[in-house]
Amino acid sequence: MLNSGNYVFADGHLCLNEPRYVKVTNQNTCLTRWANAHVDECCLRFISVYEQNEVSEYHFGALNSDEEYNSHYLTYTDENRNLSRKEQLAAMAQLLDSLPSTFHEALERLMRMKQITIEQLENRALLSTRTISRLRSDERREYSLDQVIAICVALRLPPWLSDEMLVRAGFTLRKIPLHRAYRFILDCMFMDNIEDVQKFLTSSGHPPLNLKASA
Repeated sequence: MLNSGNYVFADGHLCLNEPRYVKVTNQNTCLTRWANAHVDECCLRFISVYEQNEVSEYHFGALNSDEEYNSHYLTYTDENRNLSRKEQLAAMAQLLDSLPSTFHEALERLMRMKQITIEQLENRALLSTRTISRLRSDERREYSLDQVIAICVALRLPPWLSDEMLVRAGFTLRKIPLHRAYRFILDCMFMDNIEDVQKFLTSSGHPPLNLKASA
């Protein structure tokens, strides 16, 4: 497509090669101010796909960013999305610093912050009301990793928050195929629903999340 002359690589995007979209400086080719604000109208969008290779590693390649993903990643603490990038990063740090150190207290805090009820989380996470009530009110010696992942997806927690919830539940994802699949879910599917997560796991040759109540 570059060889056709119809597109040019600029600022990490493949953009239509027209003066209103790109400008050439002495150092490089970059997007115009208008193009930067309207990349979906003048730049190609790529869908990045994870593929498992022979040594069970996941490799991720991306040419340009997904603005919807970036927006949710940064604006989780800013529902009105009126904060500057600097303010968003400061809000992220403030939330992390103030997040309770226990899983059940952190879960209660995040549900209250996002105004999500137990019944709503039940529908999103496909967990029982009893299970959610117990998880947000009692500290446990052992948690179900599958249930924790389901809760992170149901709350649409970006990776920087889901990592904190894993730590509070006592989990560290290891370098094994199943945990790499979990890492993909938490990194790239946190805006999807649990049904899609289950389909991804089964299509990848892994068991679906076990969401039944544990003893």
